[in-house]
Amino acid sequence: MATYYHPGHLYDIVVQDLDGDGVPELLLGGVNNPGDGLGHPVLVLLELAGLGESVDGTAAPDFFGLPGLPTTTYLVLPRLDVLDAEDRKSSVVELGLDPAGRVQVRVGFPPITHIYSFSWDDLARPVLEDVTISDEFHAVHAVMKYGGTLDHDVEAAEIESYRRIGLFREAPDGNDPGLELSSVENSL
Repeated sequence: MATYYHPGHLYDIVVQDLDGDGVPELLLGGVNNPGDGLGHPVLVLLELAGLGESVDGTAAPDFFGLPGLPTTTYLVLPRLDVLDAEDRKSSVVELGLDPAGRVQVRVGFPPITHIYSFSWDDLARPVLEDVTISDEFHAVHAVMKYGGTLDHDVEAAEIESYRRIGLFREAPDGNDPGLELSSVENSL
């Protein structure tokens, strides 16, 4: 038996053999927000093979001195500015699988959501296949700009920023103002 400790809240889980090795992985979605900040939406992949060991076979890392389940992949996703402006957390609110076996990740607060589509050829290197921005996002953004809550229109640079993903082996501090997300084309 093993335990996973997370700095924030987890809202959804998918159990699926993502790499075809016959052993399912745990995919968790939520928000990384230790302390009082808004944090970031996150997707956490935990490999069940070799419980209690890290990917390289060493003992699993501790979390605040407590033994934990090793993280194979920790993805930090961008926050949505329409939620930041209202002091609401951007979070992974739903996980699922499409008919092709790709992981569908819904980020936001319905109806303002972005859908990320990931696949895994290698558990340590997920592939970002698509990001779909909801129509409601554009409408709410426009209303918030008109009302003075936001100071800008949705532009191409903002849409591109939603493709910036942070890839980590352990949970970073989701409230760290220096947390960097990287621009990706098709693969992280």
